[in-house]
Amino acid sequence: MNTDPKQMTSRFPSTCAESGKPIPKGAGIIYWPSNKSAYLIGHAPKAEQEFREFQSLAYEEDHGHCTY
Repeated sequence: MNTDPKQMTSRFPSTCAESGKPIPKGAGIIYWPSNKSAYLIGHAPKAEQEFREFQSLAYEEDHGHCTY
């Protein structure tokens, strides 16, 4: 099972795990499969920062630039 977070469009209404704001169907979200949480883009700064950090590390790993 792939537990990597992904940016996607919500397929159904839900609630942002960080801000508590409603997420309408079709809104931009960051989805973390590992804890089955959705974060509304523009209203979840902590989740968005963690997602950017994940993307950066994944890119470095995929392109042989890892420093760890």
